Amino acid sequence: MPAMHEAFKIFILSTIIITLWMAFLLLQDKRSHKLLNRWFAAFLVALTLPQMDLYANQIVQGGYLKLALVAASFLWLKGPFVWTFIQVLTRKDTSLRRMFVHFIPWCCALVVLLNAPRLIVPFVLAGMCHMLAYLLACLWQLIHKRR
Repeated sequence: MPAMHEAFKIFILSTIIITLWMAFLLLQDKRSHKLLNRWFAAFLVALTLPQMDLYANQIVQGGYLKLALVAASFLWLKGPFVWTFIQVLTRKDTSLRRMFVHFIPWCCALVVLLNAPRLIVPFVLAGMCHMLAYLLACLWQLIHKRR
């Protein structure tokens, strides 16, 4: 059983490294859509947070609370990132000043979770609803763009 545990840790570490390497390669790519690559690289870096929490749980009994709370807030990032991807692909304004508004709920959730960790379950559920609302908004926008 310990060999399986070590193999799982290696798998998680390799996943983190590959994800960060993909983000680096996206930032280096000059041939394709540079703005989309930047946003997708930022998404990939954010995606490593839950992976790092999973790894921390493997090496430290119970993991690190702050890292777990930051990883739990990742649900609040999925919707705004998908929204941003759609905005880039439909050639709308994606300046950081304009898109920052969509990331404010994540900032609020992160601050609340770091100050009141006991609220993690309601915030994870609210994050799922937030993510679903963004998904529906993106689908709505794509359907209307298609016409």
